[in-house]
Amino acid sequence: MTRRFLVPLALTGALLASCTVVREPAPPPKVVYREVPPPVTEVRPPPPSAAHNWVPGHYVWGDNAWRWEPGHYVTAAVRPMPPLLVEEVPIAPSPAHFYVRGHWRWNGTDWVWVRGRWISS
Repeated sequence: MTRRFLVPLALTGALLASCTVVREPAPPPKVVYREVPPPVTEVRPPPPSAAHNWVPGHYVWGDNAWRWEPGHYVTAAVRPMPPLLVEEVPIAPSPAHFYVRGHWRWNGTDWVWVRGRWISS
């Protein structure tokens, strides 16, 4: 009688051991970006002298908002603003944060990359 139960029990155990549980991966967390607004159209005035070079206007992040830095002339050489860098966005510290993408900022002598970062809303 024991043998009569052992065979079905062994078959049932083998069947259960071969079962696979499929679980859908959790969706990635939603990233909220605070995008840079469209550029402001500027009229470039004539340079004060041949030694002056134009720094184009651009947005910088400050005081929890994008702020337009108007174009202006400097006596230093001005290379064109480099293309945006592609950054890997880290996981948000909390759902109450939004991400500000990295951007270029003029530091008085050259373009400096400001890394993207999470900001608490």
